[in-house]
Amino acid sequence: QKRTTIKGVHLFNNTPVDKTCFGIDIQTPVRSSYIPSYFSRDFGDKYRHIDLDELRSLQSFDVCSYRLISSDIENDQDFSKLITIVNKCEGAKRVIWVGSAGLAEQLIYFAMISPSHRKPVFMCIGSANDFIRKQIIKLVNTGRNHIFIALNIERLIKNFSDVYRDVIDRIMENYNTKPLSIVLASAFYDEQIKQGEKIAKELGIDKIALGKLIIDYLGRLCSSLIKDIGVDRLSGVFLSGGDTALAIVKHLGFETLEVVGEIEPGLPLLKVANTELKFATKAGGFGDEWTLIRVLYRLIS
Repeated sequence: QKRTTIKGVHLFNNTPVDKTCFGIDIQTPVRSSYIPSYFSRDFGDKYRHIDLDELRSLQSFDVCSYRLISSDIENDQDFSKLITIVNKCEGAKRVIWVGSAGLAEQLIYFAMISPSHRKPVFMCIGSANDFIRKQIIKLVNTGRNHIFIALNIERLIKNFSDVYRDVIDRIMENYNTKPLSIVLASAFYDEQIKQGEKIAKELGIDKIALGKLIIDYLGRLCSSLIKDIGVDRLSGVFLSGGDTALAIVKHLGFETLEVVGEIEPGLPLLKVANTELKFATKAGGFGDEWTLIRVLYRLIS
């Protein structure tokens, strides 16, 4: 289901919205697909609509002298261009944005990449919960620069030093591209689960012992990476999986975490005592699909 606006006409799957089911809704039928028809009479010369050719042109045009604007939009790049143009206006922070989830995602992205928000958030995710996978997908699809690393569990346990060198090299090679986040995951793909099962069979251990083994190695890896990247080069640290979080905090040698706020109900914002490093932790199945985006935004704010 795709919504676009071309030449002022709002389309639903390439059909004017008043010609779809929304046009015959019993309570609130859409009377017109032509967006300017809703605003021109009341706002007069204080309103303008931006067409697609104008939005995508390299020439500058005025939006700042209007009380209300609407715009053609066909893709995320159009949202990005519109936000960039409006943000140049004096008083841009007072603008009320109204639109789709796609617009909301782009606004979040712009907030996260503003000049004062350049250091990445380090995320170490040890949960195998399927919901955290959906949250990761939502995160890496928001914005344009994340370092995502799905760890090979067999190599992590058998060749820890080699894995560490590979991971730190990849992170440092891409650090100057100003990633929004660095995400390490131990159970994102089914293949990683199979790698763990293979190790358990080779070592003759059960799933509980395997889980503890993976958590210990993951804790060592993530804590070493945080130290070697440098806490002053990170906006914050996010840990998912309660046992994973405890293992990493233990390896980092932090004794006290202070509660300094709340990211969303039940998800506290933490700070390491006597430092400026911010932390957030949660169970894998907690929150909704936007939770990691909220975490990222709060840690870099």
